[in-house]
Amino acid sequence: MDNKNRPYAAACFLRMVFLALLGALASGCATTYQVDPKLVADFEPEMQPADDETLIYLIRQDNFQGGARAVWVALDEEVVGKVGSGEYTVFKTKADVHTVNLVQQRVGFGYQPVDDRAGKTVFLYFAIPEGMSEVDADLGKSMVMQTRRAADYTDSAPNQGHDNGLLNPGRLGLETMVEADSSLEPDADSAVLTVFRDKDLIGQIPFGIWHESGWLGDLHGQQYTQTRLEPGTHRFLALGESYAALEAELEAGKEYFIQLHVGMGWNEADLDLNPIDGANERKRLQSVKAEYSAVRPNTELTAQRVLQVRFERAGHYIERALSEMESGKLEATVLRPENGL
Repeated sequence: MDNKNRPYAAACFLRMVFLALLGALASGCATTYQVDPKLVADFEPEMQPADDETLIYLIRQDNFQGGARAVWVALDEEVVGKVGSGEYTVFKTKADVHTVNLVQQRVGFGYQPVDDRAGKTVFLYFAIPEGMSEVDADLGKSMVMQTRRAADYTDSAPNQGHDNGLLNPGRLGLETMVEADSSLEPDADSAVLTVFRDKDLIGQIPFGIWHESGWLGDLHGQQYTQTRLEPGTHRFLALGESYAALEAELEAGKEYFIQLHVGMGWNEADLDLNPIDGANERKRLQSVKAEYSAVRPNTELTAQRVLQVRFERAGHYIERALSEMESGKLEATVLRPENGL
């Protein structure tokens, strides 16, 4: 490691240790909730959803009473609330395809889909380190009765984690990818692109790969996915703390490789799309295919409205990033014709 990189690496390591200790301490000093029939009977909803609305309660686990920082609560593009330890907030929205997430230090996390729940009341629960999940009504009512109502949110602010949720749909807890049952091979009319991700410190968190025409898939650590493309120029994107971009010139009859590298950023994962020279990395690429899991998009799910709507919304961010590539504001790595096998 270069000496100039040592302070950055040390800072990243210390931050990781701190977060790990925080999670361990929080799980050891936190309230555990169970269904309490008396509390359920005493629960009185603050409001009722209309037939075309969804009412959402978001409850945050009580840990380190008064000591944990509050987090912003966001619905799609906008912040709608703020909750501290042992608090809950409640809000209504028109029933549609929605994502609720939390934001802290400009980073989105805890993404939870709330899709097409007309006339329903939904209870979401956030805990460290488990994350966000939906709980059944009786447990949610019991949680609300044991926590405090957060102050009403009267400001207006954009959801700074909205783009990350859309461009990384695997974070919704949906099975966006399934095991690939066959391998693609290039032919006289097409090239094959293989994108892989090595083992890394946050391999359990998926990151999406985008072609200029749309989503290609999500990858966890030690996975790879393939797609067939026409020869010519193609542009690819991924989003972590910032955008990673790559431009490729592909020839028919060849297979090309890109590494999705996931490293540590200052607030979130730092991504790179690294072009791989097939001839010089042949042995490494053989190991990837032999040892990593091959996955493909779950076409049954991706054809459904819950993802199609999100892909359409993500298009706004993709178009903006592509424009920045064209202007030179977003620097791209290059995959050349001769890099294929």
